[in-house]
Amino acid sequence: MKKILFSIFLSVMTISLNSCEDDYYGPSIPDFSGDWVLIESNGHPINPNYADIYTFWRNGEGELSYIDDYGTEIILPFTWDADEYTIYIRFRNPNYNPMFVYYDYQRRYMYFSESPNFVFYDVLERY
Repeated sequence: MKKILFSIFLSVMTISLNSCEDDYYGPSIPDFSGDWVLIESNGHPINPNYADIYTFWRNGEGELSYIDDYGTEIILPFTWDADEYTIYIRFRNPNYNPMFVYYDYQRRYMYFSESPNFVFYDVLERY
């Protein structure tokens, strides 16, 4: 009798513990951490010497670096949030407005647009 009860107990515990998995069916945010170089804007190639570089870190921080008209490298730290379709970038420098862009991520390339239908867009390549 004890063997039967013990077998039933083990069966119930096995089923109970297997059903305690963490199932997450929320939005999937890709890992686009790293450096992204602007290579195209609205179908026009960008001169690599003057291309913007976005760096995203997993901790929600990053920086935008670019060369200004005088040849000086400008680095703008920012914080960012993303969901399944959009990225919101807040620059630490209050003189720069925040960016809200839609994105399409395809591993090596990422597309930024201010419009959800991507009529006008920028193409960034993973560096």
